[in-house]
Formats: sequence, C-alpha cells, structure tokens
Amino acid sequence: MISGTELIDADGVVIPVLMLSPLGVDRPWQGRGIGEALAREALRIADASRPEPVMVVQGHPTYYPRFGFVRGRTIGILPPDHLGDIDAAWMARPGPAYTPAVRGRVAYPPHFAELE
Repeated sequence: MISGTELIDADGVVIPVLMLSPLGVDRPWQGRGIGEALAREALRIADASRPEPVMVVQGHPTYYPRFGFVRGRTIGILPPDHLGDIDAAWMARPGPAYTPAVRGRVAYPPHFAELE
C-alpha cells in the first residue's frame, strides 16, 4: 500500500518520499470502515518506522484529508509532470520528519507512470 518515490527540489536534489497507493475497497464492502482502518494502520506504521518527510497520494479530495493529507501545492509538493495540472486530487501529508524546506516535484517510479 505504501511505496517509495522521489521528490526533486529546485536545485535538483532528490529527496526520498512515500506514496500511498490508491486505496480501494470492493463496492459491497464499502462503508464499513475497512478502507479507513487500512489507511490509518499503514500511516501509523509509516510514521513509526520510516524516515521520509512526506507521503503523497493521488486520490479523492474529500476522503484523504481525514488522514492529514492537504493539497500538495499548499505545502510546495507538486505532482509529477505527466499528470498535468491536477490540483484537488494531488495531496501530501507531512510526516514526523517534515520541515517546510521539503519542497519540489514528485517523480513517480516508471512502473507507476506507465499506468496513467
């Protein structure tokens, strides 16, 4: 559910960040808290064990804010170039190691970019 990817800052410095893959629950099972429980546990584990300062997600803008995600652009975390000018669905979540100096454009791993 969580993968590593890279953030490239204005100076070309690569900063490892995390990516929450799109989370889906089969329609008959939706509304039972399964997705929320999975997301909360994944985030808890990441916060406790990973050094990356930010986690990003491309997802529903009314679902992910409950987990601490904000529009990525508001904290300077830009989407990969190939996604175009998405805004509301591009979100970032500052982790325990986050500082406002962490800014830049995310570069998806090739296997994720090929799915778009």
